[in-house]
Amino acid sequence: GTTGLSNLGNTCFMNSGLQCIAHTTLLRDYLLKGYWKKELNLTSIHGMKGKMVKAFVKVLENLWGENSGPFRPTEFKSVISKHTPSFEGYHQHDCQEFIASLLDGLHEDINRVPVKKFEEYPDMNKMEDMEAAKTSWDLHIRRENSIIVDLFYGQYRSINICQTCNTKRLNFEPFVYLTLPIPENQEIEVPIQVLLNECIDEFIKEEILTDENKWFCPECKEDREAYKKMDIWKAPEILIVHLKRFIQDRRYYSSRKNNVLVKFPIEGLDLTNIIIGPKSEEKYIYNLYAISNHSGSTGGGHYTAYVKNNGRWYDCNDSFVSETSESSIVTSSAYLLFYE
Repeated sequence: GTTGLSNLGNTCFMNSGLQCIAHTTLLRDYLLKGYWKKELNLTSIHGMKGKMVKAFVKVLENLWGENSGPFRPTEFKSVISKHTPSFEGYHQHDCQEFIASLLDGLHEDINRVPVKKFEEYPDMNKMEDMEAAKTSWDLHIRRENSIIVDLFYGQYRSINICQTCNTKRLNFEPFVYLTLPIPENQEIEVPIQVLLNECIDEFIKEEILTDENKWFCPECKEDREAYKKMDIWKAPEILIVHLKRFIQDRRYYSSRKNNVLVKFPIEGLDLTNIIIGPKSEEKYIYNLYAISNHSGSTGGGHYTAYVKNNGRWYDCNDSFVSETSESSIVTSSAYLLFYE
């Protein structure tokens, strides 16, 4: 677990993501112990007939093997470029988009559902929350069912209410990342730091959809101002927090990066009071095991990763891996946080 990955030319976004996913113990063990072979899906038209999972297992074998030098993930790079053609060539990409592609490709290769059947969605608005959430989740599992879903998927609940006719629409949907806005206070130019919990509060706070964000009301049949509220209904086993550092600026058709320090807990991220669905007896307390960092600006910049292995933290900067102290891993470069 202390092996580096060679940079093939602007592939630090990929190396950072690979290190984070490779240090997800439950997934790593499932793949390295070969359990995936029993669940390999060769019939799915959505997958790559096992190419993605095999290429990723090869990366894992090299990262967790007795290697002395860094590993060159050339074969993996060509497989993921076939799955997601935008990764072809050697341009810089977003690490979150890379991880989305990797998890999707793995999921399709080991999806336990041989053929996805189309199913009509019943009207959730006539149901109680519990029934609607379960119905929605069961429909999802009948099409998408793999260790990726077991580990990484949670469920959101969103409510929209039209301000004109009071029509209410309830929606439950699965999620793989908790994409959190970083609160920006208009009075102060730039806050010095914010807490991760403040980002979570910002995500679940009520908002009014207005101007260009109006909601299409199914009763009024037109865009209306609406009340919107998002909540986390079901928590995933592995929580990937995506800090929304890259902001699209509509006025200038450009994007900028928010470099504020978000203080996040290394141990004991407690979501017990935030999960609104049925809870088990245990509390929902997460510990950090990996971070994908992005330093620099929107257009350029560099990705690295901090990963935890045997109780120690390591700084993975492409082919260089060095031990680092726990006190130095909370920085304003943190972009993706991996909790278990």
